[in-house]
Amino acid sequence: MRILIVDDSYDFLELMEYHLKEKFESIEVILVTQAEEAESMIKNCFSTAPIDLIICDALLPGMSGLDLLSSLKSQNIYIKFVLITAHDTELLRGH
Repeated sequence: MRILIVDDSYDFLELMEYHLKEKFESIEVILVTQAEEAESMIKNCFSTAPIDLIICDALLPGMSGLDLLSSLKSQNIYIKFVLITAHDTELLRGH
């Protein structure tokens, strides 16, 4: 299983990677800090080594997690997607 985690906090990325690899031995965790980088990676590996799950921060600098989800859907790329945030969900209403 390949999981892509997108968050602008390096500490959070490392913590998630540690816990996922501790629980699941055969998991591959890919870490990126920008949604644009994640989108490019997903497009480039979609047919050769697909991503099974994306865990993405909703509020990122530049392209948001919501924008990434929308972009993938518009390109008919359907991957299980978990949207997370450490912020008040009221902030998401404007997106």
